[in-house]
Amino acid sequence: MESYIFLVSILCLLVVKVHCRCYKLEESQNQYLTYESSSIDFTESSNFQLSFKTTKANSLLYYSESEYRDDDAPLDYEGLYIYEGILHYFIFNPTIYGGGFSRGAHVKTDKEVNNGTWITVEFFRNKEGLVPGAFSDSNPITMNQTGIIINGDKFAFDGTIDKMDVADQKLYVGGHSELAVRIDKQGKLGGFDGYIDMFKDLKSNTELDPMEPGKLFESKECDRNSPLPLA
Repeated sequence: MESYIFLVSILCLLVVKVHCRCYKLEESQNQYLTYESSSIDFTESSNFQLSFKTTKANSLLYYSESEYRDDDAPLDYEGLYIYEGILHYFIFNPTIYGGGFSRGAHVKTDKEVNNGTWITVEFFRNKEGLVPGAFSDSNPITMNQTGIIINGDKFAFDGTIDKMDVADQKLYVGGHSELAVRIDKQGKLGGFDGYIDMFKDLKSNTELDPMEPGKLFESKECDRNSPLPLA
């Protein structure tokens, strides 16, 4: 009997831990999750994983930015977002001389992800990967890449992106109009409406916990076998 009680207790702890990672965010309430980055090394490179479920066609999923310039705009910023149902990863990293030039990247997939089912995506900046050699695909070379992996398919930009000035800045999952407008100046993007199940730093293999008010959005409704109704 004691062994049975112990086993049940362990299972309950595991269930609670899983549920505590699941959040329901509503766009109408401008809800999003905020994460501290002081323990995350993502200035030179980054590698994150995110699971979500939504039916919204235009939506901000992830956003981070540097300190602000004198004109009340961030120096560097990056975002993972859905636009017309397709997943994008955008990095803005201007040169030291400004002038509108950027050493960033824009990676676009061909995956529709607003289908009301669970999607797990890996997005990365300056991660080492194998690319075909100059004369033969059978002799690949190692090169830094920036991009997205979804359903086993990689969409990547080859080459090194300059470091981002994002040390000790906050990370946002989900979003509201003030964050989304940084990515989409026309204001079509909007916030997130749906479920977030996991946000993980793959460089340290650590699942991240949001700050308050993230705990307010905890949900017991993250059944991976139950799709959302399409909008």
